[in-house]
Amino acid sequence: MIVLLAEDESHLATLIIDYLEAEDVECDYAPNGRIAMNLLKTNHYDAVILDIEMPYYDGFSVCEQLAALSFCPPVMFISARSELDDKLKAFSLGAIEYICKPFELAELLARLNIMIRVKQPANVNQFTLDTLTVDFGQRQICRSNRVITLSPKQWQLMTLLCHHSPNLVSKDHIMASLWPDQTDNIDKYKTLLNRLRHNLQRDDESVILHTHRGAGVALK
Repeated sequence: MIVLLAEDESHLATLIIDYLEAEDVECDYAPNGRIAMNLLKTNHYDAVILDIEMPYYDGFSVCEQLAALSFCPPVMFISARSELDDKLKAFSLGAIEYICKPFELAELLARLNIMIRVKQPANVNQFTLDTLTVDFGQRQICRSNRVITLSPKQWQLMTLLCHHSPNLVSKDHIMASLWPDQTDNIDKYKTLLNRLRHNLQRDDESVILHTHRGAGVALK
C-alpha cells in the first residue's frame, strides 16, 4: 500500500509515517497543498490523507483538484475542525473518511484499510502490462507464458514499480525504500536493476523497464 500524507504539522506527520511504515504502509509526504498536488500528478497512490488547514492549497482545494486527474485515489481527511459543516463539505467533495484530531493511530490505520478495500476494484491484486502479469496475492510473475522467479529484493523493487506505473520512481526513493538503514547503495541499486531487467525481458520481447538517467526508473 502506498499512501500520500499531506499534513503541515511536522511532528504529527512524523508520528503517522513512522506508525504506518511499521505496518508495511509506504508513505510519501507533502507539508503543504502545492507539493501534494505535484506528487498526485506524477504518482499513483492507494489513498490520500489530507489535513484541511495547509499552506498554498488547503485540503478542500486539493480534494477538488483530484477530480481532474486521470487516477483519483480515495481520500481521508484528518483535521482539528470538528464542525458538521466541514465534515459535510469533505464528503461532498468525495472524501470517504473524516477523522477529528486528536486520534489514535491504530484507528487511522483501521479506517485506512477499510477505505481502500471498499474503493479498490476486485483485481487490485493483479498488475498487467504488455505480456507481463504480476499476481501480488500469489507472489507470481509471468511473461509470455513463462514464470519468472525473482529474489526477495527484486520482488520488492518490482512491487514498488508496479504500484507507481507508469510513473517514474526516483533512484533516491528506490534506495530509501529497499535499504532504509544504509546510505551508500548505488552499486547494489545498479546490480539489482540489471538483474530485474534481465529476468523481465528476453531479446524478442518489448522493453517495459525504462531507466531515465539521473532521474529514476519507470515500468511502462
